[in-house]
Amino acid sequence: MSCEQRIPREEWQQLLIERNPEWAQLDAREAPDGDADLESRDFSDFEVPPCPYCGGLLKPDVVFFGESVPRDRVDRAMQGLHQADAMLVVGSSLMVYSGFRFAQAAAEAGIPIAAINLGSTRADSLLSLKVSQPCAETLGGLVGILVGVAIPLSVQLFADIRIPISALAIVVAFGVSCLVGLVFGILPANRAASLNPTDALRYE
Repeated sequence: MSCEQRIPREEWQQLLIERNPEWAQLDAREAPDGDADLESRDFSDFEVPPCPYCGGLLKPDVVFFGESVPRDRVDRAMQGLHQADAMLVVGSSLMVYSGFRFAQAAAEAGIPIAAINLGSTRADSLLSLKVSQPCAETLGGLVGILVGVAIPLSVQLFADIRIPISALAIVVAFGVSCLVGLVFGILPANRAASLNPTDALRYE
C-alpha cells in the first residue's frame, strides 16, 4: 500500500504457499464474493507475506466499499459514456453515488437510460425504460431473441436460403428463454430458503 507496487495474483499465491504450505492442502467451498469457508480453522498461525518491494502491507487492487474510485478510472468511464448511444443498468439500485453519477451524467447529456432491476433505483426519475424483472430471466430472453434472429439471418447470408422470421417466433424464443431463466432462478432460491441467512447470502 505504501510503495504502490503491484504484483500478479499468481505470484502472490506462490508467496502464500511458500509461507503456509500446510494450508495449500485444505479444501474449502468458494463463496460468490471470493471468500472461503474455513470456520473451524485457527488462523493464528497463518503468515501473511509482506510487500516484496517495501516490506509493508499489501491489499487487493480493487476499490473497497468506502474508498474512492481512482480519478483516471472515472474519467475513462465518463469518456466511454459520452460516446455511447444509450446506458443500460443491470441489477443495481444505484444507491451508491459512484454508480449513480453515471446515470446523472447520461441524463444531462440526453443519453437514454434503461434499467433491469427488481425494486426501485436512485435513478428511477431519469430512466427512459425500466424492466422490473430478475436480471437472469430478462437477459436470457434477450439473448434468446438475438440468437433466434442471428441464426436465420446467417443462413440467408451464407447459404442464400430465405428463412422468414415471424413475430410469433420471437415471442416464443423470448418466452422459452425466460422460462429457462426462471427455472434456474427458482432452484437456487429454494436451496437458499433451506439455509440460514448467512449461508444463503454467501452461497446462493
